[in-house]
Amino acid sequence: VQNIEAYLGQIRRHNTSGAKLNLIVSLRDREELLDEARAPPEFGLPTTPKHNAAAIDAVREDSYVRNCCALPIQLISAGMILMGKSNLSATASFFQRSLSGEMITNKIPEATLGGPLLAGKVNHRTFPAGLKKARRSAARSYCSSTGSAHGAAAGFIPIAIGTETCGSLITPAGRARVYTLKITPGAANTDGICKITIAWDTIGAFAKTIHEVAVVTGLLLQKDKTATVDSTLTNYLRKDFTGLRIDFVGPDLWAIEDDTKEADPSFPGEIKAQFELAMKGIRDLGGQVVYPVEIPAYKTFFHRGEPLLGSITNAEVKICLNEYFQSLENSTVKTLDEVIAFNKQNPDMELPPGNTGQEDLIAAAESTVKPDDLPSLRDLFYSKAGKDGAEKTIRQHNLDVVVAPVDSPAQSVSTGSMTPAATVPLGYAKINGHPFGAQLLGLPNTEPKLIEVMSAWEAIFPSRGTPDLS
Repeated sequence: VQNIEAYLGQIRRHNTSGAKLNLIVSLRDREELLDEARAPPEFGLPTTPKHNAAAIDAVREDSYVRNCCALPIQLISAGMILMGKSNLSATASFFQRSLSGEMITNKIPEATLGGPLLAGKVNHRTFPAGLKKARRSAARSYCSSTGSAHGAAAGFIPIAIGTETCGSLITPAGRARVYTLKITPGAANTDGICKITIAWDTIGAFAKTIHEVAVVTGLLLQKDKTATVDSTLTNYLRKDFTGLRIDFVGPDLWAIEDDTKEADPSFPGEIKAQFELAMKGIRDLGGQVVYPVEIPAYKTFFHRGEPLLGSITNAEVKICLNEYFQSLENSTVKTLDEVIAFNKQNPDMELPPGNTGQEDLIAAAESTVKPDDLPSLRDLFYSKAGKDGAEKTIRQHNLDVVVAPVDSPAQSVSTGSMTPAATVPLGYAKINGHPFGAQLLGLPNTEPKLIEVMSAWEAIFPSRGTPDLS
């Protein structure tokens, strides 16, 4: 009960007041939450799922879901307490066109996600490490799970659940200095979540410590709606790297965004220095470091001159969203084309200043990729990124994980190869004091191994700065 009161107090102080972070889109009644905290089971870990997980109780008069998403049912069955829902800054990391660096409400009409977007913009109060001021491309890469990541960082909840297609878990975790583990696509139950791709969308947990990530990842991997706390991944927690082989990619090949380097030319050197510190820490704690063993560069992930990630995503967005809209009752819109038209007709609500374009939506609607061609394109992407890429490198060199900067295109490797990934802290940028992190790439279904590496990593970088919410 005291924990619930503490989290509610922090939300009251800084969600719509104080720092005005706008991280929680909806919050359950205080008395209901306290009653749940008093009742068995005593597990009672508070959490918030992301707003694209449709909930049956989030009803609007103009649209509601027929069936509750599997995720909240699964969490509740394990004894977790759902505080509310985290704000959705973009729809599955796809529709954001923010020029200001602030997170915005999604461009899918709010009713179609099962409830109103009450929070407005997410004020994350940080820019990518290495930037004094957010620029367009840097702002775009904050991704749709930012509300979840920063909710955990700001002490609104101890654990938050996000989703990812490409980078939406990994990137905001690095910039909020929290841990996350993206589950192998298909290994967790994502029924009822608004997705934008057929095979790549997945879920994961954010937390300040590895223990919470290990607990919830184990729950999510059970897949069944009646998950229990008996099967978590806490048995894999460790404090050393004995027996582990870790590869670090060369930071120069997997470079950060050009505008970040332009703002602070020394920032790539900071990443390299922290890589060297991490490598020393791994060796000191009994691990083996392989550096550098490279994985195929993202620049090779093309087909007929077009990026595979963009071509496939554009084509699948229309398919997935149209399918999701059909699952709703009394929805304002039923197709992606109707979404675009609705936004044009309601610019004050859906196209706020600084975010007036619909380029991504229109590109998806106008995709010329045929549905019958999508399986072969996904297979090609998997071959380049996974089978003949990261997976081949990991198996050839007997590696446990590959380490790359968060602020890099390495997320595309995890997406194309359909593998799990994780974010761990790396350092704070000298130019602005903002966090940056490293991402860990593993083989499919190796979440326990990632938990091992993440928990050992926590022994190298144990301290975490307190966010300035003044």
